[in-house]
Amino acid sequence: MSTPTPPTPPSQLRQARQDTVALAVLIAVVLIGFAVTAWLVRRYDAVRAARAWNWQRDGAQALQRGYPRQAAEDYRNALAYNSDNAGYQFGLGTALFQSGELNQARHYFSILWQQTPQSGPVNLSLARVEAKDGNASAAVRYYHNAIYGLWQSNGAAQREAARRELIAFLLREGEETQADAEILALGATLPPTAAARIAIGQQLLAVGDNHHALQEFRAVLHQGANNYAVLVGAGRAAFRLAQYAQARTYLQRAVRLRPHDIVAAPLLATTSEVLELDPYAFGVSRPERDERVRRDLKIALARLHRCLPASPPTKAGGKAAAPAPAPLAKLAATGQALQRQMARGRLFHGPDAVSQTMGFVFQVEQATAATCGAPTGSDLALLLIARQRAGGGQ
Repeated sequence: MSTPTPPTPPSQLRQARQDTVALAVLIAVVLIGFAVTAWLVRRYDAVRAARAWNWQRDGAQALQRGYPRQAAEDYRNALAYNSDNAGYQFGLGTALFQSGELNQARHYFSILWQQTPQSGPVNLSLARVEAKDGNASAAVRYYHNAIYGLWQSNGAAQREAARRELIAFLLREGEETQADAEILALGATLPPTAAARIAIGQQLLAVGDNHHALQEFRAVLHQGANNYAVLVGAGRAAFRLAQYAQARTYLQRAVRLRPHDIVAAPLLATTSEVLELDPYAFGVSRPERDERVRRDLKIALARLHRCLPASPPTKAGGKAAAPAPAPLAKLAATGQALQRQMARGRLFHGPDAVSQTMGFVFQVEQATAATCGAPTGSDLALLLIARQRAGGGQ
């Protein structure tokens, strides 16, 4: 049989209740203390964040107003309150770049690049820094990273803008082959609208890719356009490719749209003269061919005569003219023989007479172009025919 538990004395019960109340009060004080501390920390962080935001707002406004040095100072103040904010770091890098402090700008953008190497804006910013600092290969690399990088919004438009900026940079650097490749890549991403094709065609003309430029202009013309700029572009591209018959067709249409134009009309005149002077043109009869050869020879002889030094003065004490360069003197002797043959009607005697005569004409135009300056008019047309026959195009 168990012994009954004696009742707890009243004094101990009172002590237990007091201890419980004290513990509860202590816990409440601790909890209140934690809450107050957390509130103070949050309040402190909010104040710092607000101050950082205000500084970055001032920095952004300073950039917009064109005060990058003030903007840099504002962004530094913002980072003093929020040193890990990538947006503030990017703003500071942008302000430093616009201030011309390239090394410091590169430092901040490089930190961001290490964190997000696929960021389109960061790569584009680094490309601009390297481009301005003369580091072409690094600039091109970062431009490509930006083109294929990640953008938060309007990705397609941002990539297009980055590629256009790269093209402009390559053209400034004289890297026309690389620029051509980028222009073609840009064209592949654009919608096949007339405006887009015209712009790409003009850029291809600028880098000398006449074949692809002509393709772009032809595509616009096939859509039914009768646009002056397209016709001139197509005419110029065909002209440079030595496709003179097509060039004349395009340029004639352009001149009909603008009869007094100072761009298409001179080019059309040269194109027409090439077609009229070329004895090797398709469909030219033998009598017409012979007549063209005679005319071409007369033009070349006149150019050679103008290019040769003047005869020595006959007055006593006058200075004798400088002797003609050896190549021109040799051509002059050959020209006199051909001129005598032409006067006697014996210019076309022999199976190779046409080739030999035109070979002399081409030699004259090439030699005089090198000695006496760029030709014009009929002489330019003959020089173009010579290049066409040699396969050089434009």
